[in-house]
Amino acid sequence: MDSVYNIALGSLRAAATRLNTSAHNVANVNTEEFRPHKVVQGDQASGGVTARSYRQDQPDQVDLSEEALEQIKGETAFRASLELIRSEEERTGEIVDLIA
Repeated sequence: MDSVYNIALGSLRAAATRLNTSAHNVANVNTEEFRPHKVVQGDQASGGVTARSYRQDQPDQVDLSEEALEQIKGETAFRASLELIRSEEERTGEIVDLIA
């Protein structure tokens, strides 16, 4: 049970990192010499994912269509993680009902 929550929480954090990074890039779309940030996602040994944002080495144009896609990915991951938590809550409630 605990691991399901930990996996969902890790995924929520990764989605938030993705959304925050994209928002940062969009907010700086007109900043000269801006170096967009990218997100790298990886697996955790205990299950779930991690995500970190890093700044690119060279100034580059912000691709708004790519940022829109990143935001959609972040929102989708957020919704999936919340659904996982809801499902686990429901399953846990059913187990408690069976025991009682």
